Amino acid sequence: MLTAVIIAVVIALIVCAVLWSGMKMSTPGTADSYASGNGIAVSAKYDRFTHRTQSRVRINDSSK
Repeated sequence: MLTAVIIAVVIALIVCAVLWSGMKMSTPGTADSYASGNGIAVSAKYDRFTHRTQSRVRINDSSK
């Protein structure tokens, strides 16, 4: 039982090390390329919806 736990921890550490080595660190100048002197320069504007929501409300006709 203890051997299985140790093997699982070693495998998890190897996976984490591989994923961590593939991460790119941001440089301090990266954020400056998105902002101009007057603020953020937005070049495109769009909405992306991943779900459709429908709500249905019964209309009560009180004149009948």
